[in-house]
Amino acid sequence: MESLFWALVLLGVAVLTATLEAFLPSGGMLGFLALAATGGSIYFAFQHSPTFGITYVVVLMVILPLAVWQLLRWWPHTFIGRRILLRPEDDPALQPDETRNHLKELVGQTGVARTRMMPSGTVEINGARYDAISDGVPIDAGEPIRVTRVDGINITIRKIEQAEVAAASQPTDANTANTQPIRSTIEDPFA
Repeated sequence: MESLFWALVLLGVAVLTATLEAFLPSGGMLGFLALAATGGSIYFAFQHSPTFGITYVVVLMVILPLAVWQLLRWWPHTFIGRRILLRPEDDPALQPDETRNHLKELVGQTGVARTRMMPSGTVEINGARYDAISDGVPIDAGEPIRVTRVDGINITIRKIEQAEVAAASQPTDANTANTQPIRSTIEDPFA
């Protein structure tokens, strides 16, 4: 009878320490204690009787995943969970930003490299200067460029040939095709 008592006491200790682990920062120490208490609880359950021990383990195999699932559902609403998991409205990186929106409008526009791009430098687009990165090819100062992609605040450009510059400056209906963004052949996994 004493082994049944200790099995239940250690199970209670395991539940308590596992619950505290979810709510208090302990660096995993409380989780380790919960695991050790669960092991001790199983040991004492088998000391009571082998049939009770097997039944006890089967019941734990059903109840423990359900308890962990429930703790994971509660955790974001706890003090520690709110501190670790930012809500989108609390994260400044996820807020709309006029600068980033303006930079996204640059895709497809043409300009001039103001410094030598090896691979980064300064470009001028519509009278404004921006820091940019070439798509891997060195570009000399004064050469025409086109914005191919904007990732966050990173502007990627490529050198355009004189034939493209001449075609872009002609006032025809074909000019609208040149203002469409050039899509990258490699998709950005973070976009």
